[in-house]
Amino acid sequence: MQNIVQLTRSIDKLSLKELIWLLQYIVGLLQKRTGTADDTSLPIAETTLLSEPALAEDWNKPDEDDAWSHLQ
Repeated sequence: MQNIVQLTRSIDKLSLKELIWLLQYIVGLLQKRTGTADDTSLPIAETTLLSEPALAEDWNKPDEDDAWSHLQ
């Protein structure tokens, strides 16, 4: 569990460009493991990352922190 918290904290420090690179890397690893090549997932993921600022308004509320505190 501590590794997940540490990973999450590290990811939170990345820029949008770095997040997109990381996502592409992870997708590539998974494709290599499964032997699939589905590039259609990358534009969708990029759109998801770009929407983060709008979603962050709700995510950064104290109620959200309380709801997720059991994972820290």
